[in-house]
Amino acid sequence: MKSLLKTMAVATVLVLTAATAQAATTTYNLGGNGADALSMSFGDLTVTAGYNPIPGSPANVTQTTGGLGVNNHHIDDDRADGRFRDDVLYLSFGSAVDLISATFTSISGDRFSFWADVDGDGLENGEKFGTHLDPSGSTYTFTGSLLKNAALFGLEAELSGSDWRLQSITVSAVPIPAALPLFGAALIGMGFLARRRKQKASLQA
Repeated sequence: MKSLLKTMAVATVLVLTAATAQAATTTYNLGGNGADALSMSFGDLTVTAGYNPIPGSPANVTQTTGGLGVNNHHIDDDRADGRFRDDVLYLSFGSAVDLISATFTSISGDRFSFWADVDGDGLENGEKFGTHLDPSGSTYTFTGSLLKNAALFGLEAELSGSDWRLQSITVSAVPIPAALPLFGAALIGMGFLARRRKQKASLQA
């Protein structure tokens, strides 16, 4: 019985430690040397571009040292802007993450809208969670109701005067799945000890 209690205590500590551990954050720096392509990859992040988010029309991702923009081929420069059509950068990750912050260049009173594919079936009406968001200089931090967990996000230049580049983004993995294997292992260990104890009691009877 003492061994079982000891195992349970150890398992509890392991689970609580894993569950409260801070998730690791990753920053993707998106600046480069003047590329213009249908998509660009940065490790497990793939960036594509479009305009008029729903249903969306394809465009090219442009890249400078200042970050990523959009070339939609319609009386346009190579930054994300809201002239004639609202440009969008789509951020697709290999697994679900929390989008923590985004850093922009060419910001001067510009705004953006925030999309997140929270149900995993592609961006759709009802998944625009923020409009007229103001980076206040360069960096916007997603908090509260805008802290969404998804594998696909969209940043939309929504106003005719908006004209920006996405320089970097910071994301955080969700820590809960890391706790689940430890919890499972603890339960298996407790079950094994309980079974051994029961078998031992039967032999001694």
